[in-house]
Amino acid sequence: MTTIAWDGKTLAADTQLTMSGVDVGTTTKIIKLSGKIYIATAGYHAQTGIFKDWILGGEPQDKKPEVSDDFVAFKLTNTGLFEYDFLLYPMEVTNRCAIGSGWEWAMAAMDHGDDAEQAVKYASTRDVFTNSLVQTIQATT
Repeated sequence: MTTIAWDGKTLAADTQLTMSGVDVGTTTKIIKLSGKIYIATAGYHAQTGIFKDWILGGEPQDKKPEVSDDFVAFKLTNTGLFEYDFLLYPMEVTNRCAIGSGWEWAMAAMDHGDDAEQAVKYASTRDVFTNSLVQTIQATT
């Protein structure tokens, strides 16, 4: 899967691409959609495009795409950060938060004072589906 963390100012994600349990390279997980809208997804990477198209289409509740039950995503806008699970219902995030397979490790690191980038790097030392090559984006809210 992956690890994506939010510390209230910075969204950070590792870049490992895993297929069938094998590290096959790197990929961009924080994607700029338009203006100041970014998404970051965890789960099957192919579902990122489906989620992206749905977000760009205005998130019509009557046309939610099917995603697997392990899908989870963040959407960062100038109004805040929102988390989506497989039901694709936006939940505003008001505190530190992490998603993906290394979420517990990232949260523990942030609990001990690490920022989001450091937290993802720490998660990479414990979670085999997370690497230490981290991309970040700063909030503009």
